[in-house]
Amino acid sequence: MRAPSMGRPATISTSCDAPLSPAEGGAPIYDVLVIGGGASGLAA
Repeated sequence: MRAPSMGRPATISTSCDAPLSPAEGGAPIYDVLVIGGGASGLAA
């Protein structure tokens, strides 16, 4: 159940980070980190 659970938050984080990522110039880096640790990304 952990796999699907992390999948949902990862998608939401990616959408929120998408507009901010290009502004900072690290879209690919942030997306990878968010997907790798969805829970960690939201907590941070």
